[in-house]
Amino acid sequence: MKGFIFLNLILIVFFTNSAKALEKFQFKYTFQGDRLFLTQEAEDPNQVLKLAAKICFKHFKGPEKISEEKGLDIIDICANPKNH
Repeated sequence: MKGFIFLNLILIVFFTNSAKALEKFQFKYTFQGDRLFLTQEAEDPNQVLKLAAKICFKHFKGPEKISEEKGLDIIDICANPKNH
């Protein structure tokens, strides 16, 4: 019985410490007068930054084919958001 209770306590402590709280991230992008504001929640800041960059690129690129220069400009904007 004592072993069972001890094991349960270890599991509770492990899962409590390993569970990360979601953090809210807000990003602001501006390109050629067009603005994009994103709010995402995630545990990992790198994960949310990658997702926000993909959304940003799709937003500013639009459906049309763009020049390499414009694409590089958009990548630069999306890789360096302004945090609120």
